[in-house]
Amino acid sequence: MDEMGLLEKARQLAARERQVRALYAAAGALCPGALLALVLVLLLGWAGQPAWQGLAPLVLLPTGAALAEFLRPLRPVRAAYLADRNLGLQERMGTAVEWLVSERPRNVMAQGLLGDAAHQARQVLPRAAFPQNWPTRLRTGLLLALLTVTLAILPADLLSWHGPDPEVMAAAREQARELRRDLELVRPLQDPRLEEIQTRLETLERALDNPQVDAREVLERLTILSQELQAGLDSTPDQDAAGKARAGREQQTEAARRLREAARALAQEPDSGKARTLLRQLADDPALSEELRGAASAGLEALEEGNFEGAEQALARAGDDYTEDGGREEISPKAPGEEPGVPGEGQQALANQGQEVRPGQGEGQADFGRQTTLQGQEAGQTEARDFVLERQSHRTSDWSEEYRRLHPPRRDHLPTADDRVPGRPGPGPTLPEAGQALGRPRLEGPGPRQAPPGDSFLRARESAEAAVAREEVPMNRRDLVRNYFEGIDPRT
Repeated sequence: MDEMGLLEKARQLAARERQVRALYAAAGALCPGALLALVLVLLLGWAGQPAWQGLAPLVLLPTGAALAEFLRPLRPVRAAYLADRNLGLQERMGTAVEWLVSERPRNVMAQGLLGDAAHQARQVLPRAAFPQNWPTRLRTGLLLALLTVTLAILPADLLSWHGPDPEVMAAAREQARELRRDLELVRPLQDPRLEEIQTRLETLERALDNPQVDAREVLERLTILSQELQAGLDSTPDQDAAGKARAGREQQTEAARRLREAARALAQEPDSGKARTLLRQLADDPALSEELRGAASAGLEALEEGNFEGAEQALARAGDDYTEDGGREEISPKAPGEEPGVPGEGQQALANQGQEVRPGQGEGQADFGRQTTLQGQEAGQTEARDFVLERQSHRTSDWSEEYRRLHPPRRDHLPTADDRVPGRPGPGPTLPEAGQALGRPRLEGPGPRQAPPGDSFLRARESAEAAVAREEVPMNRRDLVRNYFEGIDPRT
């Protein structure tokens, strides 16, 4: 009975030791998990995505560390030895549990050991043997986790480091203006659903004024609102009013088409009366929207002032805002020459038929001759190339003079042919004479005088004495220097 109680106590100690290790591992993994989650939250917020999706490492890393410790098997012998060390029992329980697990023979000494260990085990508490301890970086991990959760629950607009896409924002504003115009056309229907759509539209328009708004979401909601308005028109019992609304939309589209025609007429004949007549009709038409009538009036006033280009551009902008199906046209970059009223390459002559256009003139590049427009460019390139060659020639000549100054020509550098007749060998002092080395001039007169052997010694001794006098030689080495020169004096 004592043996079974001792083994059960060892299993309880092993379970407690595993629990302590699991909690310690989870607390240790909290700091790196919180740091990784903080980085993910900031990246998702910068990208405009929901920031709460970055909280996964904050939960997964501590849970994985604790689960890895719990999956390890129980080790009663190790737990018994650790309990002996923590409680100061001098390895009594550990030795007894190891004796029982290994099934050693039961002699008198073993019986006494087991009885003593079982008596000690009854008094041991697992919590006292293995108190819970925490890593030192637990406080840092908790602070990082709190900061990460706080940033994750904040609105996504506060974490976004860049504003909404300008193209998406422009498209959303155009969609809102189009929906507002459609609501004005169907206002005579007196439908409660239209009032609800108008209220939602005003809410979305106020949201567009916020620079941190999600422009894509607002554009999607505006599209859904436009579809609901179209479905409401199709299902309304007053089909006559709905037909009038559709007729009004078609009338707006026709007016926009007439505005584009007026812009083309101004581009072809700036001083023609056709554009004036068309603009007067559009400005006096009460069935048109205020925007179209305002554009027509502005174009007519520009014509009266003689500003043909401004009138053409205003009419083109007002007409291009509408598509053929009555909606607003999407904003897209246009190539030069596609914008109405702005002639591009090869259109300068068509835009100014009454004026004389000379080759090489105009804003765009002429397409009727490469030599007319590119002559100045090619001339500039030629001048630049000549300037570079001139600078290179100056640099080469300077280096040549410097080289000649540093390395004067010698006998072996002379040419081997007569300079007067190129390609033909000539007499000239190019070959060495008899008894003379190649490239070395012959010495005239007696040879160089060889200095006596004592002169070099005297010069070295004088320099050493001067160094001793200037105190450049340490004090303990001065006698050594004097003795050295006295020992090698060739005159003694």
